[in-house]
Amino acid sequence: MTIQAPSTLQAELKQFFDAYPHLQSIVSQWGTQAGRDRIASLIMDTRDGKRQGFPTNHAQTLLRLLMEHDGKFPEYEPKQKFDWAAGALDGRLDRRERGF
Repeated sequence: MTIQAPSTLQAELKQFFDAYPHLQSIVSQWGTQAGRDRIASLIMDTRDGKRQGFPTNHAQTLLRLLMEHDGKFPEYEPKQKFDWAAGALDGRLDRRERGF
């Protein structure tokens, strides 16, 4: 199975998987709820700030990949959306509290 995506994203994915070959399981999960959940879990810190994070170029690739997945498979998008603007306004995303 391959990920059907624009050629620019394909090139970014090659670089991403070259750097992180253990994450190629995303390809076999493409088009499933598990695949979407896996991509989303790589983007969000679920380790109480202990995750180092990806370099900017790879983080952007993951975001683009998630957007591509959501566009092609909207049935797997979460029913409840996070309101980023409200989160920023009520302090949940305050960079000072998160150590940025």
